[in-house]
Amino acid sequence: MADYSKAYSHWDAEESLDEWLRREGIPAITGIDTRALTQLLRERGVMRGRIVPEGVPDAPDEESDYGSRNFAAEVSCREPILYTSTHPG
Repeated sequence: MADYSKAYSHWDAEESLDEWLRREGIPAITGIDTRALTQLLRERGVMRGRIVPEGVPDAPDEESDYGSRNFAAEVSCREPILYTSTHPG
């Protein structure tokens, strides 16, 4: 398992992964084996769980009916998104 590093050294880098994720508003998970989590979810199916940022109190959501919601449809893009580089070459 690779460890996350806030330092970066690529000659063409303009910002760290951490800075880019924050700027783009993209959440990330560190400190756990995400491959093991993915395998667990594949084997056992949908499970209740949540990602709670450090310093934010965790409030249980007992009212959600996980069996009747299609979470994949809720978080998936409706149309393809094309990402292009801002760097030449």
